Amino acid sequence: MREDLDIWNLPSGGTEQGEPPWTTVVREVREETGLDVRVERLSGVYWRPEQTEVNFAFVCRVVGGLLIRTWEAVETGYFPPDEIPERTAARHVDRVRDALEHPDETVMKTQFGVSWWESVEQGGG
Repeated sequence: MREDLDIWNLPSGGTEQGEPPWTTVVREVREETGLDVRVERLSGVYWRPEQTEVNFAFVCRVVGGLLIRTWEAVETGYFPPDEIPERTAARHVDRVRDALEHPDETVMKTQFGVSWWESVEQGGG
């Protein structure tokens, strides 16, 4: 559960200068959860045309660290696919389902609509 919004979401964030996406995911997961992960595969590439943005989704394996509360997350957890909390970012739910339904391929798709964050900024959340 995010600190700044009343939603659940996957660990995520932008790349730093000169940082490849597969390194970004390892850093972001550590910063947001306290866990050390190893990237196993690229599960999806998602295009957001409204934001001219490309997002990468990776399947990772926990290899160390401790699940902790961080400045970004007041609560963290694992959920079975049929028990994902209702207040989870829809794009993130879609990405989890894609990874589970297509374990041997990389999904490439366009995702439309405003995110939870954009909805809050617009006064709708």
